[in-house]
Amino acid sequence: MLTEHLGRLYQVPRADPRSAERAEVALAYLRATVDRVVAAHRSGGRTDRSDLIGALVEAGQSPARIRDTVMVTRRETTEDLVLGPYEIPAGTTVFYPFWAVHLNPEHWPEPERFDPERFTPQEVAKRPRLAYVPFGIGPRSCEGAALATVEAQLVLAVLLKRLRFRPAPGHEVTPVERFVLWARDGIRTMVRPRDL
Repeated sequence: MLTEHLGRLYQVPRADPRSAERAEVALAYLRATVDRVVAAHRSGGRTDRSDLIGALVEAGQSPARIRDTVMVTRRETTEDLVLGPYEIPAGTTVFYPFWAVHLNPEHWPEPERFDPERFTPQEVAKRPRLAYVPFGIGPRSCEGAALATVEAQLVLAVLLKRLRFRPAPGHEVTPVERFVLWARDGIRTMVRPRDL
């Protein structure tokens, strides 16, 4: 569904003419599922303090508003906004292209080059805070960002201590924009034990 939406947004030609129909079916299913969850919360009460839907039900939000809040992926302007030469009226849905921000050569020289040194404290201090937003921004940013970061650091520390990773010969990594940036054919690597 999201791929179809982004394709429409960027006017990408469809490889499969049935994709729009499948996206509509998926959207209807998603809406119905969220509506059932909201209805269950309204009848049974909130049981978990971290439950977003339960909190919105308790706050007296309408079922339609709750569904829209839960399902939203882009941002909506609350007031008129001017960005450079563009005037964006209040109520406009704005899609924030995280992948494009992360490839901006103004903040990421040679953006497609793998360079872990970009994330040293000295390099991070040179960039604006919102030049790197892997978990989103604002009230709908990922609640698990801190945990995911710690987990990634721990997993990488264990793996890199024991194994060597090299790109698979002849495999080209092709980025594809989805909700997040993906590699079309994955990122294939050759793995071997480190000499201890």
